[in-house]
Amino acid sequence: MSAQVAQGLLSRGLSKPSLFEFMIPRNPLNMNFGANDYLKLFCKTAFVPEVTHDVMLMNGHSRQGVVSSQPYGVKYNKPLSITVIERSDYFAYGEFMKWFQSTVRTSEGGFRDNGLNNFGAQRMIYRDEYTCRIILKKFELPTYDKDEKKTDRKTPRDFNGKRTEEGYREAFEVEFDSSYITSIGDIRFGTDARDSMVEYDVTFYYDSYKVKMGNDTRT
Repeated sequence: MSAQVAQGLLSRGLSKPSLFEFMIPRNPLNMNFGANDYLKLFCKTAFVPEVTHDVMLMNGHSRQGVVSSQPYGVKYNKPLSITVIERSDYFAYGEFMKWFQSTVRTSEGGFRDNGLNNFGAQRMIYRDEYTCRIILKKFELPTYDKDEKKTDRKTPRDFNGKRTEEGYREAFEVEFDSSYITSIGDIRFGTDARDSMVEYDVTFYYDSYKVKMGNDTRT
């Protein structure tokens, strides 16, 4: 089935992968991360990680010869990774690096206020000192009540009557619990990349995540 045919069968259209917002709310635990507004616009890629069950196999008793599986835990695929487009003063990179370096105490520069150039002995800080939540929001094009007249469609709302953000409706929100940066990827330069942008990956660990749906589930 083609995308055009599938879209014609849906009352709300197909999901747009480009409509999302990745946020790291300012928090003392993430060194008051200050690039959140920038990240909302210049986070190039993000994803909702896979979630699966850990299962054990069980031989049947009342049903001899039948092997079934019993879930015993939920497993969240890790890590979470995003791609960021950087600006010329490397503001976002500096904010990521401050949070990343807050995970360690060095023999030079004291505790959690390290600069970007400390090379002393390292001692890792307990994770409760720097883990916080991260939020990923998925937006879609606005929809309206079926009974609403076209001339009255000035304020987009979702099917729950909630006003949409900046003309879009929020399909769902993912909140990642106890997150912190595990790696900041390579920043590559090249003399032949005159018309390119500087991009790099930032990878996060998290314990688990929860999904809050924003849409009415009626078809």
